[in-house]
Amino acid sequence: MLFNGKYTGGGLIANPFACMNDGLIDISFMHDEKSMGLKGIANFMEKAKNKGGIHIYDRVVNNLRAK
Repeated sequence: MLFNGKYTGGGLIANPFACMNDGLIDISFMHDEKSMGLKGIANFMEKAKNKGGIHIYDRVVNNLRAK
């Protein structure tokens, strides 16, 4: 998933480290095969909703910044 800010359309904190005005795109990806696909993304968003951004510390989630 690519983020340009901290929040998704529903107001969920998808990536608390994202910053809109730094000129970088924030990339969050899951490297666990069970997390791939639409069901995995739905699980990711459910964790974002329930944990308020703490889900990015899961072992299956990596965050990068790119220009």
